[in-house]
Amino acid sequence: MAERRAGYRQIFDLRAALIASVIGTIAFWLTMMALDTRTLSSPWFTVHAAASVISGPEALSNPNLFNGAAVASGLAVYLGLGLLFGIVISALIHEFGLIVGIIGGGILGFCTYVLIYYIATNFGFAHDLAKFARWPLEMGHVVFGAVVGGVYESLERARYVRS
Repeated sequence: MAERRAGYRQIFDLRAALIASVIGTIAFWLTMMALDTRTLSSPWFTVHAAASVISGPEALSNPNLFNGAAVASGLAVYLGLGLLFGIVISALIHEFGLIVGIIGGGILGFCTYVLIYYIATNFGFAHDLAKFARWPLEMGHVVFGAVVGGVYESLERARYVRS
């Protein structure tokens, strides 16, 4: 954490936020592949579920098999949402340091899970996602937030402007 300066405020580092968001999205994807393999015996289930947002229910026809189009669609959804939520997480924790970045990022990552899987499904944005809410997704989102927070705080360049 950079030293606070009286009369100045720290500027948000968008470059660090974008890098942290991409790394967090990759960590989320790898975590979900590992947990899906462990719990469902297929690493492709969550990717197919994410692809169903773009491709519709046909992406879920056989989620246990590798399908290049479904994986590409799923990764596009992961990356789009990962950038959005990663920048929000980075903006919320950017002044607090590495430990708060990791712990606060994990908490905010869980909040993204709640946002996506409960609020969006109840308001009709993605009805089919509600049936995929399960504990590995909760863990994946916590890992995402913690990685984003930690990487952002590690890469952030401390720059200040007069308040």
